[in-house]
Amino acid sequence: AKGATTAEKIPIPDQTEADIARDWHDYFNLIALPVIVAVTALNYDINLSRLSIAFTGSHFYLMWSFTLLYFMMDLIWVARVPICVKSPGV
Repeated sequence: AKGATTAEKIPIPDQTEADIARDWHDYFNLIALPVIVAVTALNYDINLSRLSIAFTGSHFYLMWSFTLLYFMMDLIWVARVPICVKSPGV
């Protein structure tokens, strides 16, 4: 059509409330999980010259605390906003 704007020409799919909730939960995981991995890595002695990896546990309670915090936050999030995860109804 003559004079049509770009927004009128390209259909934009509607995002449902569940899509938005899943996106926010995914963003949370994209930030939180690398932190958990990094804190876990602090507990390992990695020697590349000898190609050895050993668990030292030097930051065990830090790792334990961050992991517990992550699981509690995720559990509360999923309990309060169950549509943020794709799962069969139970």
